[in-house]
Amino acid sequence: MIGPVPKFAYEPNKYKHIGLIAGGTGITPMIQVARKILENPEDKTKLSLLFANVTEDDILARDVLEAMATKYPDRLNLYYTVDKPVADWKHYKGYVNEKMIKETMPLPGEGNIIMVCGPPPMLESVSGPKGPKFTQGEVGGTLKKMGYTKDHVFKF
Repeated sequence: MIGPVPKFAYEPNKYKHIGLIAGGTGITPMIQVARKILENPEDKTKLSLLFANVTEDDILARDVLEAMATKYPDRLNLYYTVDKPVADWKHYKGYVNEKMIKETMPLPGEGNIIMVCGPPPMLESVSGPKGPKFTQGEVGGTLKKMGYTKDHVFKF
């Protein structure tokens, strides 16, 4: 994946399962990752995407995400959480937490990785902050508590 700063060198089938945790505009690189993987017929990597927003109306590119989930039902699982749900909201409610991660993301282990992108408070809570000068920094937050290590976490 490339952007203004070199980020993540992806190789097809390097991982069995990639978990994507995005908040707000942090969905942008996750869509790039998902498209690159899903549109390659040789790549069998499974994806799980947990997308956090304040309200349902804040969910960016929802039509794009749901189209991908429909087109690749065996390879992409899509989950939403919002901080301020409407009464009939049928998805997760609140900030990304341990329960959500356990229910939606691959477990720490060989062949699995979690990618996280979102606002700094979310990043700090979920995975620990990035380090200086675009480095990954230490794994912290909920993912560290759950046993994920630097081998299982990538922060955009």
